[in-house]
Amino acid sequence: MTRTTKRAGQNIQLASVDDLFGLDNDVTASNGEHTIIELPVNELHTFQNHPYKVIPDDEAMAELIESVREHGVLVPLEVRPHGTHGYEIISGHRRQFAAIQAGLQTVPCIVSPVDDDTAILRMVDSNLYRPDILPSEKAFAYKMRLDAMSRQAGRPEKNGDQVGHHLRGKKSRDILAEQIGESGTQITRYIRLTFLSSELLELVDRKKLHLNVGVAVSYLEEMQQIWLYELIRDMGCSLSLVQAEKLKKVQSDHKLTKEVMEVILTEDNGPGPSISIKTKAIEKYFPENTSKREMEETILKLLENWMNRRT
Repeated sequence: MTRTTKRAGQNIQLASVDDLFGLDNDVTASNGEHTIIELPVNELHTFQNHPYKVIPDDEAMAELIESVREHGVLVPLEVRPHGTHGYEIISGHRRQFAAIQAGLQTVPCIVSPVDDDTAILRMVDSNLYRPDILPSEKAFAYKMRLDAMSRQAGRPEKNGDQVGHHLRGKKSRDILAEQIGESGTQITRYIRLTFLSSELLELVDRKKLHLNVGVAVSYLEEMQQIWLYELIRDMGCSLSLVQAEKLKKVQSDHKLTKEVMEVILTEDNGPGPSISIKTKAIEKYFPENTSKREMEETILKLLENWMNRRT
């Protein structure tokens, strides 16, 4: 019997256009098409506490700007009324930025007059399955989505449409895990990253700190995290999971000072297990001209995915 392994995203079903944009039936024109209107780019405001980063100088953004400059914005933004001052973007922050850079004055939009929690769910889901999503983006997106789901769980059955089905006593985390194909344990790990300082979280995004290392040091107090970042920066050292767990343990015993932290960062973690794999033994599994560093990063990522599936 062949055993199948469930992967992240496997539970995601292809959505209709209505589902993709999260449109209500009352946002339609008389011909049955959804109303798309041109709105000035300067009347569109960023969603409050938006978890996704609009990186202005990366390659993907450069390509998007060039595409918008040549063809315009092909996929409408979804927005909602923003009091008496324009509209709040639910999905399309990158498209708005690209339109501004391309010199466009207006962009096509679909206006959805939805409540706060419904807007949060749609905003989070609009980017959650991007292949290049950063750990920090996942962390805050998961937290925002769970908070919205938890609030809706206490409301009448009407909330069932927003979270997929009524919670029926299940934890919001478990519902989210079912919807996105991620383990509940991994969701919890990501949300712990929201307790990291912005500097340490940036190191996780840049892969200078492993995800599990970031989770461990997220339990440190605010000042202790400042010390840690300064020591990593000034000493030019990395941080192993063994060291991170030791910092967490000493902190829980209320004995973690900056001096103790420095000792932990400089001490030898012991011999431990050692594995050596010859490059020739594995290079056949990689495209030609793949560097050793790229091979190592790919292997570590595969091992992490394997570990997450076991939880």
